[in-house]
Amino acid sequence: MAAITILISLLALADGRVRDSLGMATTTSVSHHVVESTSRLESITITGRQLVVDSGPLALLVVAATVLVACMLRT
Repeated sequence: MAAITILISLLALADGRVRDSLGMATTTSVSHHVVESTSRLESITITGRQLVVDSGPLALLVVAATVLVACMLRT
């Protein structure tokens, strides 16, 4: 956490655009972006889950084939 804080501080010192962006950040705008990102991530997770359920046997075959090809290339 400290490393991220130091990195953002150094960026703010080096670039005025970062300073301006940090100055315009409010709790409502940050909350809005967090909620938007969370809903996007939930949508991606649901879509991924549905894709795996719909094509589970094919996914298993692809994983098995990948493992076999990796083993063949290794030897």
